[in-house]
Amino acid sequence: AMLYVATGKHSYVVIALVLAAVGAVAMWSIFSHVQVRVATWLNPFADADATGYQLTQAIYSMAEAYMLPHGLAKLHPGRKTPVNALILIGGISLLAPFFGRTALVWISDAASFACCVAYCMVALSFLALRKKEPDMRRPYRVRHYKLVGTLASCMSAFMVVMFVLPGTGATLLAQEWVIVGAWTGLGVVFYAVSKKRYGERFGSVNTRLEEV
Repeated sequence: AMLYVATGKHSYVVIALVLAAVGAVAMWSIFSHVQVRVATWLNPFADADATGYQLTQAIYSMAEAYMLPHGLAKLHPGRKTPVNALILIGGISLLAPFFGRTALVWISDAASFACCVAYCMVALSFLALRKKEPDMRRPYRVRHYKLVGTLASCMSAFMVVMFVLPGTGATLLAQEWVIVGAWTGLGVVFYAVSKKRYGERFGSVNTRLEEV
């Protein structure tokens, strides 16, 4: 779709799809870790403590904590994947290219800034959690966590600064700041609505991952 928006040539879309399909099958046949990723995508809860750890954590951190409408936590009875969430994100992804290349660049840059902020928050949360909950069960325990967490926090914070300071080459445009502001505002709305709707359940996880 993006190639069609950029060039207007239908043949490029067909060629890209064919090459992508051939490449995907080839990579799946050659590399075992690609097979693991595909299996994890099909059923991330089959091995929640290992191959599906990242996906399951991302899903349950919001769904089971009632920080978003709980309907997004609905799981497919067979695949155990978040059906409603996948439909929502898939629909948005299908519509996005029709906004045009310029708008897609704005969205991409704003999303990159948001990711860097998220990286920094995750790194800081990692340090805080290791200090507050040192005996928590963890599938993988990082050695020298203070050094690793501090470096991760500093590096991600540096990337955030690069987006903010003018003249760095990565500085966000006014349109991109509008997108960041709108997305932040939407998050505030979801926070307020979910907190009011779910009350004491907001921010609490009652379902253990092992029980899924």
